Amino acid sequence: MKKIILNINKDFFVKIIIYAAKDRYSAVLISDNRTKRVSKRINKNSEIKTLLIGLIDCIKKIKFPVELEIISNNYDLKKIMENSFNYSDSHKFIENKKLIIEFNNILLQHNYFSFTHSEEREKDHKIFNELFRDCLYKRF
Repeated sequence: MKKIILNINKDFFVKIIIYAAKDRYSAVLISDNRTKRVSKRINKNSEIKTLLIGLIDCIKKIKFPVELEIISNNYDLKKIMENSFNYSDSHKFIENKKLIIEFNNILLQHNYFSFTHSEEREKDHKIFNELFRDCLYKRF
């Protein structure tokens, strides 16, 4: 897998805006004035599994610790980030336990990270809608 170098400054900020459907994800990595678009098709997965695979792929492209912000519309990801799993949803989390652990370990390698639900950020909503259309119309 080819890695991208976004900058050499360790106090750098990277924003990942991601949308995932059951069989594909589409994401944008933004840092300063640079933008990298990433998309991939993944067969026979749940939406949360595709999202976790997409986030892991995106974060692995960053070569050094950064301040990281993740923007998504997925409520299950919000539960993972807040460690607030409900018993009724436990099957989703048990099936994806290895991916959740890998995701959390990758996040710990960065200086700081935050999660924002896409509806909370109007300025990122346009990019998010483009990613949604990419997945919906399978344009990649």
